[in-house]
Amino acid sequence: MCGSSLVPPEVDTDLVCGRCARRNPEAATACISCGSNLRNEDRTKWPVHGFLLNEIHDREGQRVAKGPLERASTASIPALTMELQGLQEAWVLSMDIDPAIFFRVFPAFRELRKLYVFHGMDGGSPFRRNEANRALEQTLRQVNSHVRCFHPPPKPYGKHHSKGFVLFYKDKLRVIVHTANLVPFDLFNKTDAVYYEDFELMREDGVPRGSNRVFGPSLLKYFRAQMDAIVEGMRGERRFADRLPEVASLWKYDFSTAHAALIASVPGTFSAAGATRWGQLALAAHLETLPAEERDWPVVCQFTSFGSQNMTKKHGSQACWALDEFARRALIRNQNADVHFVFPSNLDCRRSIVGYAHGLFFADKQAPSFARIRPRLCSWTAAEAYPSRNLAFPHMKSYFAYDPSDPRRLSWACITSANLSKAAWGNFTQKGDLSIRSWELGVLFTPALCGSGPRRLVASPARSVGAEDFVLPIPIRLPPVPYTASMDDPSSELPPNELTHVICVPVPPSS
Repeated sequence: MCGSSLVPPEVDTDLVCGRCARRNPEAATACISCGSNLRNEDRTKWPVHGFLLNEIHDREGQRVAKGPLERASTASIPALTMELQGLQEAWVLSMDIDPAIFFRVFPAFRELRKLYVFHGMDGGSPFRRNEANRALEQTLRQVNSHVRCFHPPPKPYGKHHSKGFVLFYKDKLRVIVHTANLVPFDLFNKTDAVYYEDFELMREDGVPRGSNRVFGPSLLKYFRAQMDAIVEGMRGERRFADRLPEVASLWKYDFSTAHAALIASVPGTFSAAGATRWGQLALAAHLETLPAEERDWPVVCQFTSFGSQNMTKKHGSQACWALDEFARRALIRNQNADVHFVFPSNLDCRRSIVGYAHGLFFADKQAPSFARIRPRLCSWTAAEAYPSRNLAFPHMKSYFAYDPSDPRRLSWACITSANLSKAAWGNFTQKGDLSIRSWELGVLFTPALCGSGPRRLVASPARSVGAEDFVLPIPIRLPPVPYTASMDDPSSELPPNELTHVICVPVPPSS
């Protein structure tokens, strides 16, 4: 998954910065305006990565990266939309979108005649969804009159939370699954994860090039479900369906070379025995194929928001969904296995680039359900290979298991938009069905999925790695660092004088 030179489709001699859209000389490696890495070339010097961490910038707008190992594991999310020439069509997925900076950050979309945006802005009611969708489309059409916006309807209390891109070229397709909203804070100041992979057209004889049989069907089913929900939300008026992209066009590409499985959530109620699995059922089905001894390894759930409905009545007593159902039913086999919950402390928030203002949702810690996981809480403490991540407040969500005897080795890892909530992963009803409220998108890595031959998943790059190593840049220290009294009392309030002054890296106008 190594990047190529950043040459946008319409420019042959200049390089366009993926963050600020500034044109740079052909030989430049860093943007003359904001310092961003223009070529993502550091990654080519190191072993293959399953996913990457986003490039972050400090309060002065300077790129933050402490050394070659860390730079090898980072990429500019906007740059990944401009690396290949000849973009013909784009599907954009996000919850929040800042229309004021959208085309300045993603200049490859400015003149695209087929641009479809799926978002989750103001999704409280059908009326609010329609109004927000209309407003977003009108604003974006001031730059590109061909853009079409859609708000896939969730179930009550859910949201469209998926984040990614599907980019169509003349002879290939690029799929990007990431965890950042398309707003400056997420793209430039917080820690997010991004997976991308390119897929060629199917061979004329139909013989697949690889062995992955799960990624393509899951991708197709997800978008079919999304398009069906949009049409249904339009009260079944099929005339609106003409505005939607052709999902069947995905069948033209060979997804058998994928190095991951797609883990998606779709709103609805689903039988546990159903052929199509979503949410925690999809994740659990893949984990069941792992060696039995690895199912006893410690599991980490790293998230940025804790569902308010995590406590439920079960057999006359209170049960914590996150621990008693999700972790112990979907993630682990041995009920005594360690489960760590990584959720930034007040100290983590205070020392971050964005400061306390974007930690206000830590009121989640006041929820009664949080008491059950407090003994298992761990801080956002950066791994040795990724020191800059101490400064970059997390927006990514990740779930993984590591070898207790060698924490750098992983059994599996999932990066996703899904927080630790019933709405995102689903909860089981009394009938045994899975009820999901939100749209989510993520990717799962296991040794079997990451290519032919023996593979070893490792959590950080190193100068001495084997050919079998597949790097998954987990940015937190392993084993995770438990909360201490000096970090904060999870029930304490945030200091009022810390809540105001926050600087976000501005996106300058393109030249």
